[in-house]
Amino acid sequence: MAITSNDIRKMLMNSDPEIQHLAQEHSRCEKQLAEILQEQYRNLDDDLTREINLKKTKLLLKDQIEELVNRRQQERSQHEAQVR
Repeated sequence: MAITSNDIRKMLMNSDPEIQHLAQEHSRCEKQLAEILQEQYRNLDDDLTREINLKKTKLLLKDQIEELVNRRQQERSQHEAQVR
């Protein structure tokens, strides 16, 4: 049975410290964003700037995670090809 990129992503989330760190930062940004959106009394200018910055940071972190997952998957494929 072939290992999918989703399987590799799950394995790496549990074993790769760099990916774990990025995922934790992504979750932290997500939590802060939710808190901003739930505030009853908001400063719209400041909160909008914070919201935009958090969304950009989340996207950057997600891209970094995907890049690492793809790199690890490629390394794994190369290793398996060498073993054969």
